[in-house]
Amino acid sequence: MNILVIRTHRLGDVLQLTPMLEGLKKKYPGSTITFLTGTDMKDILSQNPDVGEIITIPEKKYRYYLRERPECYAHVFNEMYDIIGELKKKRFQLIINRQYEVGSVLACLAESQDIRGGTFFPGRGFFFDDGPSQKLFNIIKKDRKANRRNLADWACRIAGVESGCRGMTFNLSEPDRMEADDLLKEGGVCNDDPPVAIQMGAARSFRQWGTENFVPLIRWLVEVMNKSVVLLGTEDEKDQTETVCLSLGTAGNRVIDLTGKTDIKTLGGILERCRCLITGDTGTMHMAAAIGPPVISLFYGTAYPWETGPYGTGHLIIYAHEPCAPCLYPDKCTFGHQCKNDIKPHHVCRAYEIFEAMKTKKPLPCCWPDSIVRLYITEARSGHDQTLLPVNDMNDLMHPFFARSAPVDSGMKDISAYMVNLQNRNNVMMEKFYRGDREGFLNVFAEYVGGWIKLVTYINSQCFNEDIAEIFSRNILPVINEASRALQDEDLVTISDLIRYDFNTIIDKLNCRGATNRPIVTGSSPKMPF
Repeated sequence: MNILVIRTHRLGDVLQLTPMLEGLKKKYPGSTITFLTGTDMKDILSQNPDVGEIITIPEKKYRYYLRERPECYAHVFNEMYDIIGELKKKRFQLIINRQYEVGSVLACLAESQDIRGGTFFPGRGFFFDDGPSQKLFNIIKKDRKANRRNLADWACRIAGVESGCRGMTFNLSEPDRMEADDLLKEGGVCNDDPPVAIQMGAARSFRQWGTENFVPLIRWLVEVMNKSVVLLGTEDEKDQTETVCLSLGTAGNRVIDLTGKTDIKTLGGILERCRCLITGDTGTMHMAAAIGPPVISLFYGTAYPWETGPYGTGHLIIYAHEPCAPCLYPDKCTFGHQCKNDIKPHHVCRAYEIFEAMKTKKPLPCCWPDSIVRLYITEARSGHDQTLLPVNDMNDLMHPFFARSAPVDSGMKDISAYMVNLQNRNNVMMEKFYRGDREGFLNVFAEYVGGWIKLVTYINSQCFNEDIAEIFSRNILPVINEASRALQDEDLVTISDLIRYDFNTIIDKLNCRGATNRPIVTGSSPKMPF
């Protein structure tokens, strides 16, 4: 089967298609995938095992010619005519276009009976034939906040394949790694102390957090956390990094400025050697998520974390929940870019502390300091859409429900003690969840559900009053059944919701019943048999 995928620009958008590429190869074994992209995007896909052929067009040059050089129109037409002829010869059975405008025209001219993601027809204009593309377009057009699906997962749905088979893909060669190592060694970085990478710049000014915010953050990383810092970016961002280095004084001795010194592959090699990356919604963010180091990302303006957040498990996202965010026209903002100004250096510092605690398996910081600026952790796994889990709820999740001073009825003491033990397992379990220990989380949850089953068995053998019996019959048994199904499917999102909103609520209800003066158990109070 011959498949054509079209996406000509934006590093991050190309990388967000790589889970879809793997899904296509898995669904259609023996198929050949041709990827049509811009010339400067070729290196992103050059070592991707799922791509059979890369066809490139100098898109930036063409756009410039069409805008500024009318005398070059014939030249652009002739080159595109040849490319389209080459595409037609391949007789694609499936075309997936993940770019509007030019991509839709190319998809139409390349010809296929099955075109997904947008196409064009004279007299009809641009349109979508597949349901997922229509739904995505309508959601983004009407209310982006209604979208809770990453564009990587949308691409998989448009292609009709399983989401998130292995995350994003960006492969490096040993020469790429060696060149990156040389740059880091020149800056004084040793392998035993991986630096923190920071990307300050962005393509548009409203996407830049500002040197006035990065200076105190970098100073804190160097002087308090004792970390080396690597500054990344293009040559156009050199002025920003020089301003930061001058402002840091002696703290700047542990800052390595690599802006303008890396190509795409070398940048990947640098990121692979870093402890984490702190950045806005940039192509570098997606590259880090594909290669491996965790990301602490800042989202504001047009950036919407549910759409374009770092794809994978264990990345942190800082996002200000302002009523106007995300916006479509940041250049016309009448609120002084409040969504960006809400995010302060202390937010990023706290996020980094949480990252370090997760990485080193130490107790997490006690709380997240803001209800407007929120912190999320990404969770993605095969067969399921990526989920953003709010860290604002983490303190509540870890807090024992039985730390109360109200008297407990004597007939309930043994049950309360057992449920405290369940709650302690709950804490251990959720700690493993937030630290990305998937296997450990599922193992402890299996024990946790088993503990509830034992408790139900014991309660059913005793003479409890109607109030308690109702809680067990109406609440606990359905939750246990749902938990058993979720455990069998390894559905981490459903499991975490059951813990937060079901098991903990039941524990709270039973604890409240135990704190009253009404008898919970009639007759004698035998010891718990477990």
